[in-house]
Formats: sequence, C-alpha cells, structure tokens
Amino acid sequence: MFKYSKVALGIATCFALTGCLEVEDNDDSKKLAEQVEQQNSIIQEQLDLAKQQHEITQAPITLTGKVVSVSEGVSASDATISVLLNGQWRESGSVDEQGQFSVAKLPAGHELLIKVASASDAFVTRYFAVSTPYSSITREESFDLLDLEVSAGYTKEFTVQESGTGEGLKTLSIWAADIVADDTMVGSTRTREAYLERMTKEYSQKAVFNEEKGVYQITLAKDLPSSLHYQADINADKIADYRPEFAPFNFDADTMTLVSADNVTDTDNFYLEPVKQQTYKLALTVLNSEGNVIEVDRIVAQGNDMGAKFATLNAETMQYELDAKYFGQLTLQIPSFIKGDVVFNGSTVNIQSYDEQNGSYGVEINGNYNRVDLVDNTLNLVVKVSDTLVEETTVSVLNTKNMHTAKDHAAIYFNVPVAVVADSVELEKVQDITVSSVNGLTTIVAQPVTIAASTSTDLNNTRLKVTPDAPLEVGSLYSVKVNKLQNLASGETESINYSTVNTVVQADTDFSLDSIIADNDNYRKNDELILAKNSGGQDSWDHSGSSNVSLYLPFNFTNVEKLSIQVTGYTSNGEQIDYNNGAITLVDQGDIRFSYDTRLVHTYQLANNEQIDNPNGYFGTMEHGTTLENGRYMRLATGIYLADNTDQSANAITFTYKLQLKGDKTIKSGTMALPVQ
Repeated sequence: MFKYSKVALGIATCFALTGCLEVEDNDDSKKLAEQVEQQNSIIQEQLDLAKQQHEITQAPITLTGKVVSVSEGVSASDATISVLLNGQWRESGSVDEQGQFSVAKLPAGHELLIKVASASDAFVTRYFAVSTPYSSITREESFDLLDLEVSAGYTKEFTVQESGTGEGLKTLSIWAADIVADDTMVGSTRTREAYLERMTKEYSQKAVFNEEKGVYQITLAKDLPSSLHYQADINADKIADYRPEFAPFNFDADTMTLVSADNVTDTDNFYLEPVKQQTYKLALTVLNSEGNVIEVDRIVAQGNDMGAKFATLNAETMQYELDAKYFGQLTLQIPSFIKGDVVFNGSTVNIQSYDEQNGSYGVEINGNYNRVDLVDNTLNLVVKVSDTLVEETTVSVLNTKNMHTAKDHAAIYFNVPVAVVADSVELEKVQDITVSSVNGLTTIVAQPVTIAASTSTDLNNTRLKVTPDAPLEVGSLYSVKVNKLQNLASGETESINYSTVNTVVQADTDFSLDSIIADNDNYRKNDELILAKNSGGQDSWDHSGSSNVSLYLPFNFTNVEKLSIQVTGYTSNGEQIDYNNGAITLVDQGDIRFSYDTRLVHTYQLANNEQIDNPNGYFGTMEHGTTLENGRYMRLATGIYLADNTDQSANAITFTYKLQLKGDKTIKSGTMALPVQ
C-alpha cells in the first residue's frame, strides 16, 4: 500500500477542518470555500502523482513478445498468458490476432515464469523463465522477449529397463527439460540455475507409468524436442543408484539425462545400469626399474569411500593390501621418495569400470591401460616405479601447506634437499587496499605488496617453512613465491619459479551461526541513512527501496569441516513467500569454496553520492552500502530484493543450514530467519 506523505496529510487535514468551520453566508465565505476546495484538489493531484511514481518504482517493467506456433496447421490465436511472480500466478490476458502480448507492472531484477497455454489445447502448454532487468526508478521501461515458440503435442510411450537383467524399472521420476530460459535477460548465472531447477521440478512435463500397458507416458512438444531426465539418486543417500548405459556420469549426481533432445524420438526403449558398490581385496606389488620388489613410503587410496585411506604392507608377500570399498573409481597414489642415493619417482594407478561379463577391471597405470581379472575377489596389480640418481634429480614441489590463520606459516615440500637462495623467497599480499576520501571523492588503490617473513628448512632440508614476521590481515589473500633454490643433492642453483595458490587468511576463532548477517547493501539501516553526508559535506541521496540481499559471514571457518546453506523463503513487507533455492556449499572438507554465489568482499562504508576513483583498478568486490564494519567477509548472494527490516515493515531471509565441525561426524541442521539490515 502506498504511504502518503505526513506533510501532505497534515495540509489536507488542515484544509478539511477549515472547510467545515461555520462561516457567514456571504461572498467572502464563498471565496474561502472555493479556495479550500482548490487547495484540496491540488493536494489530491500531488498525492495521486506521488502514488503513481511509487507504483512505477515498485513495478516499472513491461514485457512484450509474440506467441508463434512452429507446427504446421496449428494456430496460436487462442493463446493465454500467465505470469508466476513471487510464488503467485497472475493472469495477464490473451494474445491479439498477430499473437502479440504485453505484461505490464512487473518489478525490476526479478525471476519470473511465463506460462503460454491454449484454451482449446491446440498446442502443449509451455513455460518460459525470464529475469526482468534492472531499471530506472522514475520511469517505465519495456523489453521485448521476441518470439515464444509453441508446438502441437504428442504422447511418447517408452520403457526403462535395467541393463543386463532386462527388469523393468517402473518407479522412476522422469521429466522433460521443456522450460525455456531467455538468455538475453540479465541475471546471475547460479541464481538462474537454481530458479530453473526449482521451476522444472514443479512445472515441467512429467512421465507417468501406465501399469496396464507397462510403459511410461509423457506429453511432449512434437516440433520442439526436449531432453528427458530422471532422478538418479533414488534413496537420497547422495550416490546415484542408476546410471546411463555406456555414457559418462558422476556418481554423486542427483539427476541424470535419460536421452538428449536430438535423440528423444529415436527409440522407445532405454537401459540404465545399476550403480553398485565395488568391494574386493587389492594386492599391489611395487618393482624398481630392474624388476626387484621394493618398499615405498606409503600408498594413498583416493576415493575409497567406505575403506581405509592407506594400503598396508604384508611382510610375507611383500604386497601392499587394501580392502577396497567404493562407488565409482579408485585412485592409488605412490608419492616419490628417496632411498640412499636414488630418487624413486611417484606413480598413479586408476582403477576404472568393472566388466561383469568377463569379471575384470579397467586399470590405468602411469598412462598405460589394461584390463585385469578379479580372481577370488582379489585384484592383483604390479607397478614399476622409475628412478634416478639423487645428484641427477632436479628440484620439484611435492606438496604445500598454505597459511590459514593470521599467525600461521606456509610449508613447501620438495623431492630433494634444498637451501634458500638470498632474496628468492617472498610472501605476497595479493591486494593491499588503501582508501582515502576528500571533497566527495574516494580514491581506492589496490596493489600487491611484499610482506616481511623469515624462512627455514627441516625434514632433512626437504621442507621449506615461510613464517610472517607479524600477524597477517584476516580476510586477505596471500601467496608464497619461490624463484630460486639450491639443490643440495646436485649442488646446483635452480630456477623453479613456483607460487602457491592464493589463500584467504582466517580468524583463529570458532565459527558461530550467530555471526551471519543479512544485508541489502542499500546505504541504510532500519530504513535510515547510514551516512547522512559524503566526504565533501553534501547531503546523501535519501532514496528508500528494495535491494539485493546477501548473507555475510566473517572468515573464521578453521573449525568447520562442511557448511552449506539453502535459502528457502523470505518475508517481504510482512508477506511470507516460499523460495526453495538450491543448496550452496561454503566449506567442504575444511576448504572454503568460492563460486558465482560465494565471494570474498571488502566492505567500506561510503555515502551513496560519493564519487569513486580506482586509479590502478580493483579486481575484487567492494561494497559501500552495508551496515557491516569495514573489513573482509564471505558473501553469499541470494538474488532476492528486499527493503530494510523495520518495526513497521518486516523483511527477512529464511534459510536452512548443514554444519559439520572438524573431528565430529555429526552434521547439525536447522533453520534460521534473519532480518534484513
């Protein structure tokens, strides 16, 4: 509802009271009454204009387009248009004789779904997902969606059988990927993917199994083919239960493609392979270049989901044994190691798909592929590792440990003993930011700087440690650069030009869910300006309204093993709306995950009319309108536009979370609702 100006209401009330006073019935009183009526009329016109401008501000977008039938002999003349906005369907009328339509009064920067249906069922109902663009707040804008194509429909009947057994699979969830996304509209990639996923689950054409005929049936567009997909993870254990036959796939995929759009009409019989846990005993023999059995430092099993991480040496057989229990593929890593004056190079073993017909596994050893039989449920493998003399070996990096907290150190592991060459190792702060404001102009300078640090070596000079002389800045990115090292085995100085990955430094405190803040970055708090004036003393622009809400988290994930957040709804001006966005992972296996939605941002409060100059460029995300203290945070963008939460108007974000702390197998879950700052 439009909120009238308190001043205008006061004036209107004043004149209304004046008009009700008892006055003498003479010419003066008539003139006064006319003046009062004139003033009331002017005030009402001003209020109506203000209300109109407010409505434009809230819904300035008009979408236009044309419904076109691509099926010969099928007309789209009786097409009707509906729009799904914020969970509510809005009927928007029919098309004209040329198929043209117009949908007005839509909000800017919103995801919405357009439904095109036929009153006579001449064509299959089709859905189009669009994202309205950002717009000026003072005028209406129109955007053309061009042609929305529709087609006559047909019923496709098909079977899905288990590969090998031929058993019919009757309870699968199967749907058509028939919701069209308009890529010309402006929108966040990850946000749109989540929106499309949610809309597809609810509004796409679904297959139904016909028990009498023993087939699945689904209505598809005859002249606009779409791919078919199915729910691969049936028992919700985050591992696929059925995979496409003879096709690449991911074992942790929730959904998979049954058939592509290009091939949807080619066949009516589909086959899926059951995904089974691989369980067997692995026995690995390691040979040197002369064919003699040798011991290695360790053998690491990657992907052995339900088994041990390291193989153990059987002293009698001199084989490394491992109880393999996994889904998908198993990788064995033998790190390089030194024995006496010989350096043994590392090896990699990839154990791939199992062939039930001949009872063998596909095995790739150092790039060479063969099939190896499974005998008495044991897979026997032989790996030969190459070797060179220590003095002939050049320096290479085996592993790194990055700095995670302000007082932490970095470590780099090498294949041979090394010594540091003067001025060849440096610790770099990737972006050191300085901000200066004067006379309404803020200058932001971002540049890499070298941080004072000391170096040392240990573990027989195979580990280089880099320790900063002073605590590092939390939320900043750091990297270690190594230009030259002396190879103590050969005595040569080598240029290795190695840099560690950029790593964000975190606070050495435990993570708390209470530290999460929802902020819309609109330069306001409780709908009041945060900064009334800019650095030049000029009044800030006093514009109220909705803005994109993000969740902000401080960098203190050192005790977190895994953290994911899923936005499930929001409250807009007191109205609760379901949202059901996809879950976003922020921390996985103890590592921070940056993506389209999760970014490192630098907050620095400025007035909304402050001019900003970046003389050497700033290649990060800097936000000036949040309520947060100046610093660095992890930001999770929601794509939801809300105003500030106030006593008069409730605005909040609701999300579920899953949190696992390091050393604890328990995954805590719950729901939180945060007011928008």
